[in-house]
Amino acid sequence: MGTRMDPSFFGAGCGPGGGNSQLRRLEELRAIALRYQLEPYPENISDRVRDIPLGLMVMVVGEGNFGKSSLINSLAGREIAPVSIIPKTYKVDVYRESRDGSEYAVVRRVGEATGTQMSIAEAISMCEAEEARLSDAAQQGVDRESTIVEVIWNYCGLQFGPEICLIDTPGLAQFSISSDVEVKSLVKGLGTPYTIDEVWAHWYHRSDLVLWAFQADKMESRETRDTLQKLTRTFHKRIVPVATKADLIPRERWNEVVGRFRSIYEPILGQQIEQSLCLTISGGKGRSVCGTGIAELTSFLRRVATESAERKSEADEAFIQDAASSMEVLLTKSANQLLQNLRTIADTADEIALRAMAEVRRAVDRAIKQGHEYVQQRIPGLRSLLAALYRKFQAGRYSRAEAKSIAEREVLSLLDVPKLERILNDNLTRAGQAVTSMAEAICHSKQLGSVDVGAFGIPAKDSFRMKMQVPHVRVPDRISLPRLELPNPGCLLPVAGAAVSVALFYLSLTG
Repeated sequence: MGTRMDPSFFGAGCGPGGGNSQLRRLEELRAIALRYQLEPYPENISDRVRDIPLGLMVMVVGEGNFGKSSLINSLAGREIAPVSIIPKTYKVDVYRESRDGSEYAVVRRVGEATGTQMSIAEAISMCEAEEARLSDAAQQGVDRESTIVEVIWNYCGLQFGPEICLIDTPGLAQFSISSDVEVKSLVKGLGTPYTIDEVWAHWYHRSDLVLWAFQADKMESRETRDTLQKLTRTFHKRIVPVATKADLIPRERWNEVVGRFRSIYEPILGQQIEQSLCLTISGGKGRSVCGTGIAELTSFLRRVATESAERKSEADEAFIQDAASSMEVLLTKSANQLLQNLRTIADTADEIALRAMAEVRRAVDRAIKQGHEYVQQRIPGLRSLLAALYRKFQAGRYSRAEAKSIAEREVLSLLDVPKLERILNDNLTRAGQAVTSMAEAICHSKQLGSVDVGAFGIPAKDSFRMKMQVPHVRVPDRISLPRLELPNPGCLLPVAGAAVSVALFYLSLTG
């Protein structure tokens, strides 16, 4: 028996409006995965939820001061990326078209699970203050890293449109990446504490396209070549080269630059450079954003976005269906396991109850037998005691009340009623201990220690323990001496678990 998911949950999400449907279903899946700790689905689903609204994710990569910000401004048609930030800026900037018509930013600091939303002006002021702090530290010779690792900027009226998202990165000198590190370890969810290296690798892994900015007069940079070689061994990405600061070389040499670039980097990339080279002009505050080939590059990006939109939607749909099916299997398996354990527990409880009753019955029988033997051993003494007391009463040495009081006191002392109580309690205590050990042994043999609802052998946070706890059997009240009227003056009756009645003596006194 298991929980079945609504068939409509698997409905197609492609086409107009499909993204909203996919987001809704992904959020539902994430809630289920979080509730039952079905690792690694929460993190993987969160990545999908973040990616769907971003459209085509284009990562802008290059060494520090190689004109990446100028390229972004040229594609946006307005100055959105500051061009004067020092090379040691340790953060990733994500530029996207705002979906709700308002401009704002989300700033994420080192170690934070979620970012803080604020106005564009507040975010710029915060980043400038961070830059000033880093600059002062650098002038003092202090090695200090930025506490800001990621800012998502939401602007209105961007030239590249809502279907494209530009990701600006720190210069390549500001991060390290090793081809010896597995991709899985590099791609770390942003929901956990992380470093700028992890953020860079995280976005690079998720990007659909890479714009590689190299400075027109420094295209043979060894650092660029080394980094490209490492990245192409670790990740397989579609890379489009962009020559920045083209105004630093004569225009008549631009074709030479393009040819030289192809000869150097096509062997490294292992692919033919399909896009005509885009060249941008050196940027700076107050300078217009422009360049050669910007319109062509924008058209190229839009074409790629259109081509990839359907593929991404289909991939997202496949991910949703696969995740939903896998999670359903896991939850059904857990539900069946839970149901089976509940049945086992119910059967075990019945077995324990029956065996416990039998054990207590045996303990009571033992106590009665031991009490009877104990009283039988004291009957001769009782007979002598009562006979002597009766003779003294007949001789007039005791009144009726005195004789009755002495009889009760002496009989209780001779029988040692507390010892009779201990006999009963000791037997019941041992029975309780035996029942507890028996119950634990039964539970252990039936593997009723715990039931985990989770996946991949990882105990869930919601796991709960089902251990049978059997308390010791206790006798809470002291047992008092009963008073019984007996018809036969020659009989002394032993009362199991209590004492012997001396009603015979009372009857004789009333004689």
